[in-house]
Amino acid sequence: MKLQKEVIAMLIICIGLLASLSFVGSASNGIPDYVEGEIIVKYTEEVVNADGNEIIVEGEKSYEKIIYDGISRAVEIEKIVPNKELYTLRFEKGLEVEDLIEEYENLEEVEYAEPNYLLTSFVVPNDINYSLKWGLPNIDAERAWNLSIGNGSDVVIAIVDTGVDWDHPDLSGNIWNNTDEMCNESSDDDGNGYNGDCRGYDFTDINTTIYTDAGYTLDDGEDYNTTENNPMDYHGHGTHCSGISSAVGNNSLGVLGVCWNCSIMAVRAGFKIQHPTQGWVGSLETDDVVAAINYVTKNNATVVSMSFGGSHSTSLDAALNDSYDNGSILVAASGNAGTNSKQYPCGYDKVICVAATDSDNTSASYSNYGSWVDVAAPGTSVWSTYYDDRYISASGT
Repeated sequence: MKLQKEVIAMLIICIGLLASLSFVGSASNGIPDYVEGEIIVKYTEEVVNADGNEIIVEGEKSYEKIIYDGISRAVEIEKIVPNKELYTLRFEKGLEVEDLIEEYENLEEVEYAEPNYLLTSFVVPNDINYSLKWGLPNIDAERAWNLSIGNGSDVVIAIVDTGVDWDHPDLSGNIWNNTDEMCNESSDDDGNGYNGDCRGYDFTDINTTIYTDAGYTLDDGEDYNTTENNPMDYHGHGTHCSGISSAVGNNSLGVLGVCWNCSIMAVRAGFKIQHPTQGWVGSLETDDVVAAINYVTKNNATVVSMSFGGSHSTSLDAALNDSYDNGSILVAASGNAGTNSKQYPCGYDKVICVAATDSDNTSASYSNYGSWVDVAAPGTSVWSTYYDDRYISASGT
């Protein structure tokens, strides 16, 4: 459960979609907020210059001659800024910083007192197109990366989509490795019912005749009806979502994902097809999606990413319930129709439903909305990986 809480805030952005210092907001990452036994004090100019009450410097360190009744005496004091009455006061162990601040701030001779806060430098990756990833600073990703960039194979994000370009140079290092399985289509080494699923699986199995008779056009290079151990992406949508989620970070290449040290389980349940009026689209059939969800449940995916939607399905709902009960975090897209029409699986109670925002942190015009939506995240003009080892900017929930 601790692992889920650590990654959930970062991973809900996978669907939707400074180098400076900042105060640590809490000690939840194991780092205290401030230095114990030290406070920073700004004295009034009159006190510092008063005869007999001055702060005198002896070598590199200085010591306080001002003794106040009821005030704990600092054992050491050090000037912070030349020509300023700003000092760090260090006290004996066991004195509470909050109590010291209260005592000093009650003195008319003190302008203010505060803890000696601990600060932390933010992680800033060296990926060459990081500056194009406007959504990451908007979600304060650099602060999150100080807590975690993911835990490699311990955090597995199942991308249930049109597949993943698993040998893309910005993704290959994070592709999930089923260590119990050889990449051999003729054997099922781990006994999970899927031959050779060393990096994921392809569940796409459609009747192409139905689509061609209805006026759709198929791609000659697409693999439509062979379930196998090669979840390669022929459309690009799944690869784009994979990059948003977990493109390798700090590798001097292209882009990086929100969780750039998490594993990508490539699960293909969608295909590329040309709609008579809408052009090439990515589509999924419910039975293939249900089979894919069953697979990720068996393989204990930490997060299940579902950037698709449609009507309510009892079988899909049941499969997602099993996955949820197995401990997976379920995340889905609210839809791109710009209406309050509820989409599924996003509308199910156990699924985190994500709408899209633009670079102004306002709701994207195309994003579906409603009380059934849980959170909104950057989704407009998001740079990410694409099939055939490319990168593109795309929008969506």
